[in-house]
Amino acid sequence: MGLLDSSEPHSAQRSLIAPTLVVVLLAGAGAAYWFAPAPESAPPVLVMTGSLRVTSSTREAVVFLDDERLGLAPQRAPTVRPGVHRLRVAGPGFLDQERNVTVDAGKETVVDVVLDRDPNAQIVELRAPALRVTSDVPEASVFVDRQFVGTAPVEVAQLTAGSHRVNVSAEGYEMFIDTLYFEDGAAPRELNVRFLEVRLDARVAVKHKRAFGSKVGTLVATERGLDYRTTDTQDSFFVGFGDLELFEIDYLKNNLRVRIRDGRTYNFASPSGGPNDLYAFHTKVEKARERLAR
Repeated sequence: MGLLDSSEPHSAQRSLIAPTLVVVLLAGAGAAYWFAPAPESAPPVLVMTGSLRVTSSTREAVVFLDDERLGLAPQRAPTVRPGVHRLRVAGPGFLDQERNVTVDAGKETVVDVVLDRDPNAQIVELRAPALRVTSDVPEASVFVDRQFVGTAPVEVAQLTAGSHRVNVSAEGYEMFIDTLYFEDGAAPRELNVRFLEVRLDARVAVKHKRAFGSKVGTLVATERGLDYRTTDTQDSFFVGFGDLELFEIDYLKNNLRVRIRDGRTYNFASPSGGPNDLYAFHTKVEKARERLAR
């Protein structure tokens, strides 16, 4: 081989070029992998809903959608899944009307319902409103003849002649119950339910168990306090609930224990021998004391 023969070095160069290209290609692929932008996540699937608005020419008409009470008409349900739904509208003295309604996605469906009078209801037209119910507790639920008519203040436009049972309930308070009688052409009635006003008028015949004999009298409880009335003036007392240190009943022993703060302790029993009247008295007084405390 001559000094100017370069075939062998060229072969060596070619043998070095091949591995170098492989390294470069692998490095480029790795860079593309690490620096390439992350693939975008799939966009969230949006569930389209429609809305439903129900009107009625009848006052006090209640709207139900798929057996769920929406409220008094006019009523609007802002988010209703698309498809066919069961609509029912009911009003006092009218025949219920049921129908299928179709709600489309992104659209509002408006339904106007005209109820037919119930021929058996014998509706008495009174000066509107026939009954107005108010309450000193907001959002108290009002029921007339076990039918929900709304939350106080609420007006009932029409009622049949005769007796009607009115129930008003508020969470945390004892239910108000009353029966009102309406005559043909009667004037409107207004019922103001006062849950926050504590009314207590309970009494029970008792026998005061003393060390030497027993004395019969009457325990009277009002919102002012507890009053023991007996013919023995030295044994009678009145105590306000704030000064009542102990007021507990032992049903099995037919014993009601009353302890006055910084005073005497009294043990009362029912003269009949049964503790039921004494227990009912104790329960009623305790409920009133809880309300007074609130």
